[in-house]
Amino acid sequence: MVEPPRPRVLVVEDSESYQELYAEILADFDVTIVGSKEAALAIADQLFDVAVIDMRLKEIRDNVEGLDVAEHLRLVAPSTKVILKSGYPLQTAEIAERIKQLNLDGVLDKSADYQARTLRDAIRKAMQSVESRHHENLRGMSSTKL
Repeated sequence: MVEPPRPRVLVVEDSESYQELYAEILADFDVTIVGSKEAALAIADQLFDVAVIDMRLKEIRDNVEGLDVAEHLRLVAPSTKVILKSGYPLQTAEIAERIKQLNLDGVLDKSADYQARTLRDAIRKAMQSVESRHHENLRGMSSTKL
């Protein structure tokens, strides 16, 4: 029996310490970690199953480059599940509205002590529909070989 591929997860995070943490937390997944908006946009079309994006990719007040990445992913890879993380409260009504319009698959508090569990749970929840799609594709491939 062929094992399904490991879910592909894109992590967009500028902090090296968080990059190391996410690499450890997500070791069961096929993870790609990038540290900037530009790097994420360059590979956004590689069809990741899930993207975990830090909303504030630079230490500048009201920076929402991660939200820009999420919006771009919705355009170029609409099947990618998007989870936004932030250690800061949503500062403006405009930011809150942009997040609402994106219909994200999760918005998590980056600063929470229990983030390892919540991040894995959020990815697993987002992956439920992806796994269904993989199983349907496998069934479709086996029926075409008959």
